[in-house]
Amino acid sequence: MSVQNLCCVPLEKSLAAVPPGKRSPETQMIRLFFVLALASGACLLGQDAAKAMFYAGAPDNMAVQQSGKQGPGMPGKPASATSGHASTVPANPAHPRNPGLMYWIEVRTADDTVRRVSTSRLFHSGDRIRIHVQSSVDGRLSILQRQDDGPYDSLFPNAHTVTDRVVAREDTVLPSRTGWFRFDEKPGRISLLVMLVSTPSSTGGRAGNTASADSHPGQASATANEVTAALKSLEENKSLYVEDDPESNSPANYAAVRWDDPRAKGTVAAKIVLVHQPAIGQTP
Repeated sequence: MSVQNLCCVPLEKSLAAVPPGKRSPETQMIRLFFVLALASGACLLGQDAAKAMFYAGAPDNMAVQQSGKQGPGMPGKPASATSGHASTVPANPAHPRNPGLMYWIEVRTADDTVRRVSTSRLFHSGDRIRIHVQSSVDGRLSILQRQDDGPYDSLFPNAHTVTDRVVAREDTVLPSRTGWFRFDEKPGRISLLVMLVSTPSSTGGRAGNTASADSHPGQASATANEVTAALKSLEENKSLYVEDDPESNSPANYAAVRWDDPRAKGTVAAKIVLVHQPAIGQTP
């Protein structure tokens, strides 16, 4: 049973128990809303399922460890501890994992405050950032970036990266664990395209169309057009779940697909837009 159906069954049963002739106008309106929601593939839980899907299939102790309830990287806390590798989850066929991405921004503001934020944060001139990306499964990762309407360039892999292969729950930090991107005085937006193609051992046998050879250093294993096409297909097939979680102790964004969804083919993709405005009191 899908996530959508799980959250909707109790309401349907309660409405079906009321004979049609005895339903109040309010009850009939609720039933109409429910039917329309099913028809569109929407569900109240569906919009907030990506985070749960990202952690699904992991051992209980890993789910607690990665939840961030007591971990580093809380708003206002030094984020140096967040730059290390996350614990790796060994592949376990008894717990197939959904292909998923968790990504967040480590931002250092002009007053040297370091915070962990989601990508929905508004950035200002002078802010320095690191981009953190984790995958829920082993696979091959491509990240491309562009400034405003310019061309896309490969951000990962890059000239310092031997391969595009990543391990589940390992933290990929860009530009590096010691470097920063810095927003200059010109406002604009940075767009990132991210795609993960899973390997069979991570998802109980289902995987995407991985190439046989690694990409060359500095060259993404997927082009911007390929990532855009994959993202469009996932959205049209209603296979992609996304979630912005900016208010938790460990803010992050999530994108995930079900491990047994044949339409997703073990691939998950996301588009990230970072908006940059002048610093407060500064004219553009």
